[in-house]
Amino acid sequence: MTHGKNAGTESLKIAIVSTPKTGNTWLKLLLSEIYGLPMISLPPALSPNGWEDFGARWVSHQHYLPDPALLAWGKKQGVVFVTSVRHPADVLVSLRHYLATRGDTQLGEPADPEHLVGDPGTSFGSHARAYVERGFFYLLQNSISWICGGWSLPVRYEDLYERPLETLRELTGRIHPVSDERLQRAIDRCAIGRLQKRSQSDRQFFRRGGSGGWRTELPADLQSLLFSTEPYRTQLELLGYSLEGAAAIAPGAAGLLASAPIAGEIARELSTTKSAAAALPAADAAVSRLNRRATADSAPAAFPQFTELAYALYRRMPEVQREYPDLWGRDRAAFANWFLHFGLPGLGLHRSFATPIVRSWELGPGAATLRTHREDAA
Repeated sequence: MTHGKNAGTESLKIAIVSTPKTGNTWLKLLLSEIYGLPMISLPPALSPNGWEDFGARWVSHQHYLPDPALLAWGKKQGVVFVTSVRHPADVLVSLRHYLATRGDTQLGEPADPEHLVGDPGTSFGSHARAYVERGFFYLLQNSISWICGGWSLPVRYEDLYERPLETLRELTGRIHPVSDERLQRAIDRCAIGRLQKRSQSDRQFFRRGGSGGWRTELPADLQSLLFSTEPYRTQLELLGYSLEGAAAIAPGAAGLLASAPIAGEIARELSTTKSAAAALPAADAAVSRLNRRATADSAPAAFPQFTELAYALYRRMPEVQREYPDLWGRDRAAFANWFLHFGLPGLGLHRSFATPIVRSWELGPGAATLRTHREDAA
């Protein structure tokens, strides 16, 4: 399906690194067509040391996080990282349909996408709600981390669908400019309707294009979770999507402390009361202490920032310290993503404890590209 390689792209490597179901496969097909790049498969877990085996020219996608080793390898190999974003509610709908059509039957943990298969067919029931309560937020963080960190070129799914020529012209202008004729040919050959006709599996995978399907497919309770609770409200704002006028719903502080025993333990440690027998501070004050920026951080302008809760967990876990020894330097982003992806769900902590760290990604150099879209939309 690809043309010959363009002059000047003899060593072009493109890795699309994004949240699942944000248009990764479609974007990969388009870039393959535009640049004549062979498409390769990247495994979910891969040591960067072996990536030289893929050759000088390729395009692929995977849902990696911006690990320091991966970033260093990408810079050394001249890899162009590209990240797509899509309305989180549409991502959830697309993810549910994808898992249903794939035929998965093994139920995952509540924090895992596979937990969705517990609901019959393509419905959104108690399993979907549990997943949104426990884990969906950190799937969304993949794209936010890459873009806000300034490590990848952003593409908005809605722009790609509604204004494909202009969107691809802007993207390829930052990779390697090509003619509008080449771009339009790729758009025509990779049209959603055309891709659906290739096979039954493609018809299921490329279920439909466009945006806003969540308005009719997503139940009101899940819409409320996404638009009214944290950290989803912060993520929607960072990504440049409207909160649909929904009012914020904040969980009670006592409930946050009760979400996991370790929250109360750390809150007591952070209390200014020195007595070992002192009662737990007032719930609101305790949660405020857990969520404030870690006083041990000597670089308040760096991103992402850590809360006292996150830093206390780091100090309690020698294995995490060994994995991320340079907490205030090269391992900042990697540890922040560990806290969001593994620390919170693994310890049963409420997802709203992620909000201050999610918000701090707005300090990253790439956040301006998302802010621009938010200002345009306004």
